[in-house]
Amino acid sequence: MMLVLSVVVGYIRSITVINQNLVISEYIPKHELPSAVGLNMLVKGFFVMSVGEPLGMLKDAFDYDTCIHLLDVILICVVISWTTEIVLYKKCLKKRKENNVITTTPAA
Repeated sequence: MMLVLSVVVGYIRSITVINQNLVISEYIPKHELPSAVGLNMLVKGFFVMSVGEPLGMLKDAFDYDTCIHLLDVILICVVISWTTEIVLYKKCLKKRKENNVITTTPAA
């Protein structure tokens, strides 16, 4: 069972890592891509080092349930921020489309 779980978690993790680099390459111009990927890796490493250690200490000080609940709170914050971003993006896109529409009157 543990082997199956490890395979599933590894598969999902690889999908997120690959998709993250694909998203970066889609939004960044080609000449800036190496810098963007490097900056992304630097920021990701910073967060892993700065957030991972306190979570490990929390798990050691209390129990797994507390750590899991804190991870759930972090996940909820991410989902809220992504949802807000999607809503604002669609709103701005709609506003841009409305402003770019040229109304013409028919010739008499």
